[in-house]
Amino acid sequence: MAKTGPLGDVEKFYIENKYQEFTVEQLAKKLNRPKATVEKHVEKAKEKRVHTQEEKPNLFASHKGSTVMTQAASELGDEIRKRNRDKKPDSRCTTNIK
Repeated sequence: MAKTGPLGDVEKFYIENKYQEFTVEQLAKKLNRPKATVEKHVEKAKEKRVHTQEEKPNLFASHKGSTVMTQAASELGDEIRKRNRDKKPDSRCTTNIK
């Protein structure tokens, strides 16, 4: 008999991070939940992922514990550096050492 009631935070987190690796049936079996419940949360996770990816580009790529700057992050850093180079320093941010 599968569990009933709303999904817990841990179960939601697991589904959100594993729905690309496993089928809905496999996730439901692992979590001992009805297939329909898992399927609903997978759809929500897919929508959430699409919205967050549209809002801002992925600037860092990570794989098995290592993180690498993407081309978009490098270009953004270059643009910020160029803009900051042309600005005069603010007097509030400058300290005189005697």
